[in-house]
Amino acid sequence: MIEDKPSVSIIGKGAVGSALYGFFSENGFYIKSEWNSRSGRIFREQRSEPLYVDRNLPVSSEELGDLIFITTPDDVIAGVAESLAVLPINWREKSVVHTSGNITSSVLGLLKKEGASVASMHPIQTFRKGDGSERFEHIYVSLEGDKELCLFLEKMVELMKARSVFLTPDQKSQLHIAAVFSSNYVTALMHKMENFLIEAEVDDGIKVLEPLVKQVISNIFEKGAAESLTGPISRGDIDSVQKHLELLKHDKELIELYKKLGAEALKIAKKRKAVPEIRLKKLQDIFGRG
Repeated sequence: MIEDKPSVSIIGKGAVGSALYGFFSENGFYIKSEWNSRSGRIFREQRSEPLYVDRNLPVSSEELGDLIFITTPDDVIAGVAESLAVLPINWREKSVVHTSGNITSSVLGLLKKEGASVASMHPIQTFRKGDGSERFEHIYVSLEGDKELCLFLEKMVELMKARSVFLTPDQKSQLHIAAVFSSNYVTALMHKMENFLIEAEVDDGIKVLEPLVKQVISNIFEKGAAESLTGPISRGDIDSVQKHLELLKHDKELIELYKKLGAEALKIAKKRKAVPEIRLKKLQDIFGRG
């Protein structure tokens, strides 16, 4: 429960910024202003008609809430922080948070030097334009930065019906790498398979894989990745692997991907010790060949 809710400004009205706007609106926060790449809206008082301005950043304390969220693209955050830091504002009364998964709160260093509390708060979820506050429910949100501000943000995350995970700067970067592999690169892999099945003229294409993919994901989070491995490599099925590679021999890109992922699956099979050593050695030789 948050008893004293600070006034809020949001700089950046993309997918995450819009979802945050919905959350604050629905939970009784006074949104003092919002800013996008071309213009701003300033609310002189709660629920008042906004004043529209033809610029993308505030220029005075009256145009900023006590809690400022920077939800711009990553490569814009530092510039926004630099522009804000030179304003004639008592930053000791302000808290500034950015929502990047890859960049730490240190990017807000100029504001911290001026006295602001700073943190990064990254919702570990995919967002698209038009998503509402419900997108925050039942996800993890990483927090990194000034301790007191992070403790306040933890309460806000609870209000979102989400769960906080506190990170060091190094952990933040490592988690973002894991998120990219688990989200973006899985999407890239499935895109590759989508095209592969289209070329093979398989009826319903990638939809055929939907029950399989959903079950695999369920298994991973129920039993762990190592215990969820099935298929030819988990059985030491050399013939199937060789047949796959023969069928893929005219697609150099896909055959390299098959071998790299196969080698990773082989590491799991070795740990499980369910495949005879001679078969593991044969598969290792196969995946190691060019």
